[in-house]
Amino acid sequence: MIENTLIRTEIALRRGWGVNDAFINMCTLYFMSNPVYQNFELNSLLKPEALSLLFQYDDYLLALILVNNPDTITVIINDLVTLY
Repeated sequence: MIENTLIRTEIALRRGWGVNDAFINMCTLYFMSNPVYQNFELNSLLKPEALSLLFQYDDYLLALILVNNPDTITVIINDLVTLY
């Protein structure tokens, strides 16, 4: 279910799992283009603890991460089939 995916993704971010160069580049572009983060140091935003917290509270970052995760679409389809 999508709730479990959110929990697993947040835990993975906190532990630094799956944080590769492509993921860092995606987050860097997001943080650099979002005026909310213009006064923050980029390296501090990319730390696992910060990413896991931002994943919980920044809906745009959450959506960006989930959309770029191929497993998310499978989970959403499975949830829809289960609900209907």
